[in-house]
Amino acid sequence: MLNTLLSCALFANTVPAFDRDREAILAMCGGFEVTFEFEEMTPVRGGYKLKRPYEETAIEWVQLIEDRGDFISLQHILVADEESEYVVKHWRQDWQFEDHRMLEFCGDNTWREAKSTKSEATGRWTQAVYQTTDSPRYEAFGQWQHVGDHSEWISDRTWRPLPRREYTKRSDYHVLESINTHTVTPNGWVHEQSSRKVVLGDNGQPQEIIVHERGLNSYVRIGPDRLAPAIAYWESNHSAWADIRAAWEPILSLSAVQLSPESDGRKLAKVIYSAVKDQEQRASLGKDLVAFVKQ
Repeated sequence: MLNTLLSCALFANTVPAFDRDREAILAMCGGFEVTFEFEEMTPVRGGYKLKRPYEETAIEWVQLIEDRGDFISLQHILVADEESEYVVKHWRQDWQFEDHRMLEFCGDNTWREAKSTKSEATGRWTQAVYQTTDSPRYEAFGQWQHVGDHSEWISDRTWRPLPRREYTKRSDYHVLESINTHTVTPNGWVHEQSSRKVVLGDNGQPQEIIVHERGLNSYVRIGPDRLAPAIAYWESNHSAWADIRAAWEPILSLSAVQLSPESDGRKLAKVIYSAVKDQEQRASLGKDLVAFVKQ
């Protein structure tokens, strides 16, 4: 036992925490079989009936798209149907060390800039999560912790929009308030979510919590063969998505952003996906996106 503790201490002293943080983030790259599990656990509102648990499985390729040392960007590409090789560009996660600025979700499809103090940022990473269209979803500070071979990042409590599995089906709450934990395991990694479903008042402040929910997304590493369609999709479309990310940058640099899913009869998602296939549309995408920003 003493030898184990000494070896861990020696390793911790010889490998800087920043480097171990980076290793943990980069360990989330590759091919995975994924199980998505969500279960409402604790009803808080009187008379509330727990919804049926949600479980889904899929395979995903997690692609490193940028590594600047203190910034790492990972793109998830999901194979929704292996037989038909149907591929979906899934969510993106951007990691920034000692970040000075975040976009915080505050309900009503609105994100606001939040500046970080030195004490908030020192030694910590933000994880910014983006939707399938590369529009913002949520962002939070957290700190990586390493004990022996165990690496775990735990976020501050943060707001996020309703999950895709519920946003077209439910209107009884407005934001999901979550603590996210990412743990690197010997055979992959796990994303745990401890969440509250929150009702906001007219002033945008929390008025009621209706239920607590537990989320557990398990990523078990598999070989790349089953993920050939996802890898091929990214090879064909990575430059288009780079243009789309660039088109979003001026909007996401605003101090406040309120997005509308539709504008002049056009849906935001359709505009984005059309731009993936059409270079001329990508060239004008920056102007097109402005139409979806509420003034």
